[in-house]
Amino acid sequence: MRKRHVAAVVVGMALAPGSPFLAWSQAQDGPGRPQPSGSSTEPSRRGSPRADSSQAGQTGANEVVRSGTDSPADSATLIRQQEKARRLIEQLASDQFAERERATAQLILLGLPAVEPLREASRSDDREVQQRSQMVLSVVHELDFQNRLESFEQSEDADKSYGLPGWDRFRELVGHTAAARELFAAMQKAERSLLSAELEEGEQAAEALARNCQRLRFSVQIFGARHELPPIAAALFVATNPDIPLRATTHSALVNLVQQDALKNALASESHEAMIRRLLAAWILRDDAVPANQLLLMALQHQIDQVLPRARKIAKRPFEADSFDRYFAVLCLAKFGDKDDLSILVPLMDDKKIVTSYRLNNKTYDVQMRDVVLAALLMLTKNDPSEFAYGRLRVQEPDVFDTMTLGFSRDEDRQQAMAKWESYWQQAGDDREDSE
Repeated sequence: MRKRHVAAVVVGMALAPGSPFLAWSQAQDGPGRPQPSGSSTEPSRRGSPRADSSQAGQTGANEVVRSGTDSPADSATLIRQQEKARRLIEQLASDQFAERERATAQLILLGLPAVEPLREASRSDDREVQQRSQMVLSVVHELDFQNRLESFEQSEDADKSYGLPGWDRFRELVGHTAAARELFAAMQKAERSLLSAELEEGEQAAEALARNCQRLRFSVQIFGARHELPPIAAALFVATNPDIPLRATTHSALVNLVQQDALKNALASESHEAMIRRLLAAWILRDDAVPANQLLLMALQHQIDQVLPRARKIAKRPFEADSFDRYFAVLCLAKFGDKDDLSILVPLMDDKKIVTSYRLNNKTYDVQMRDVVLAALLMLTKNDPSEFAYGRLRVQEPDVFDTMTLGFSRDEDRQQAMAKWESYWQQAGDDREDSE
């Protein structure tokens, strides 16, 4: 009954004086209906509704029709209603304006059972039938989406998605608390079309995500827009889908978007912090998420320790790999790792590649990769840096170490520090052998 009531309200609004639909109808009709447009299946460009205006809700509606949810369980009843829809569609071709309006309103009230007949009619050679069918499809899908969304918001059953694409994966990723359901509903309202990309083929979904992220990014860069959490969370969530390829432009846009205040505030919120951390971690952990150094830095800044598997993988790459990726991977191991990571770090003590340089007190300090690795080793083994000729080293959040205390101005000082570590590590190995 609630659905029919909502539909009746929408129909009443559509037919009310001054409504956009009534104005469209009158513009198309005038005193009489337009003549058929021959064999063309293209809708008139003058005021015609878009056939794809509600694509975002069509998949969910299809699932409802197929499953019988919110539609007649008796297939015979469904067939009768579809036959009724076809009779009403025939009336869309009437020469009488009032009859066409009544048929339009009744098709909207009929709802989902009319979808398939309306799709067929949307390809009609008759321009009037084609355009009205497209418009009714849009209204029916919108009503169906609103009903399913309302049911989702009112339900406490975590297993029910009500045909909303993405819920099953979302709840597995971030949980199904009341806050999670509330955020997911807000994401559906904000980015319904994007979330439907969850059901598309890989490249189609990749294109939809890329366009969405670029749109959000440009609105920030060009118009100074400040986005709320739902559209950012929706883009981030779709980017965590391993079946959707991620383009470089998508990553670049996301790196920009996650710097928005809305996401930072969510990370500081007790109700949203865990969810946003899981979303960020799932994105960063993707092997095709680049540039890795920016994403690992983000993990350091927001205390996302779930990135350890990717940091370990990057740290194990050959020395010829990107030095900045390895630099931030080593920092992540220092901050989030444990003594089990020593076996990954120790071999990196042979990496003499310079990652950065700076001047301090008229001295030039070169920071080699092995200098950063030594700092990480000392932190994980809880050793005092001053005992390893590395007394300048200082811990500083969120980047683990104060960059201006890493490295050495003289290679002699570096060699002394490395020698002390080598001696310590050799003794530690002997102690381990003795204990075994």
